[in-house]
Amino acid sequence: MTVFAAAAAIALILYLTREWYRRYIPVRNIPCLPIQRMEGIPIVDVRDYNNRQVITLERSMNIPYSYLQKAFNDINGQEIYLIAATKLERNMSIRFFKRKGILVKGYALSDHRGCKEKSRLNTMQM
Repeated sequence: MTVFAAAAAIALILYLTREWYRRYIPVRNIPCLPIQRMEGIPIVDVRDYNNRQVITLERSMNIPYSYLQKAFNDINGQEIYLIAATKLERNMSIRFFKRKGILVKGYALSDHRGCKEKSRLNTMQM
């Protein structure tokens, strides 16, 4: 019984470590960009429908993260820009697109926390 308990504890620790990494460790080499620099490549907005009321972009595809599994086939092309509400949404979405073979060229956060190049969506005129 102790061997089983030890194996279960190790499996649980590995699972929790993987989930922590997937959610909270950012993907490297993907820049935070202002919306004005996101030209020529489709923009995917993964914010929830109720979070997009303040700012909406006419040229973006609105696919909340919870619907990505069903709707990622609607994304044309191999490169996109990403708009997310939080760092968690950003990390999860970038990893999802990476698994599907879609390259994320840059992102913008609607609350801009952690973005060195202040890409605050709330202050931009669209």
